[in-house]
Amino acid sequence: MWEHFEPSLLGDWMARSQHRDAPEAYELRPTSYLREAMLSAKPFSLVGDESRFRWTVGGMHLRLRGLDGWVDSAVTDAVVRLAAELDGRQAIKGEMGLEESGAFLGVRSALGEEYWLHVNDIAPVGPGGRVTYYRSARSLEVAFHARGRSLRGRWRNPRTVAREALAAFGGELISGERLRAAFGYYEAAGYEPQDLMRPVYVVLVDQHSDGENPGWRLASVHAATDLDDTPPTAGIESVTGCA
Repeated sequence: MWEHFEPSLLGDWMARSQHRDAPEAYELRPTSYLREAMLSAKPFSLVGDESRFRWTVGGMHLRLRGLDGWVDSAVTDAVVRLAAELDGRQAIKGEMGLEESGAFLGVRSALGEEYWLHVNDIAPVGPGGRVTYYRSARSLEVAFHARGRSLRGRWRNPRTVAREALAAFGGELISGERLRAAFGYYEAAGYEPQDLMRPVYVVLVDQHSDGENPGWRLASVHAATDLDDTPPTAGIESVTGCA
């Protein structure tokens, strides 16, 4: 997903990503839409104890521990089917490297498996748009919205976006810093409110630990398209900062 660039080539990469018609943006349905659909669908309608569900502004967490006879993989599959039926999402099993998963060498990850819910064959690039199963805790985390009205957009000037992205990091990189970027739909984490999902460029600048000082990473997110009567910050107001 992430591509590594010299800063001077970021605009060229963004321009190459605009080889297709500009993807649509989408108004998002309220979380209650997902909640009603899930609680009426099997096997979730059979849980019996609604306290096992913890609903957030953009998703759900379900505790499976203690539900005798439940096959966790079947529960995950049910969410993936629901995402397809409810919102036309294509679920792709995610494979993250040690660096992106946050895992430490020699420490077993709590993550069992994760599915990324693509929209129009475009991957999610935010923390949402995912169905995640945690093996050790026997719990399922769902972070996705159902889409409502679509909004047609126009590609933004890639050179302008590249300048904005670099300006977010002070305009230039110093020795040892790395620049990476990805294109996709930004979907917020389940605990973050969001009413618009749009195509974006996510740009990362990071530096590995040198043994004495800790490593760090900063992220900035920039709208890839312009929408009528909608500012370029809509849907991504709170996503720039430490990552």
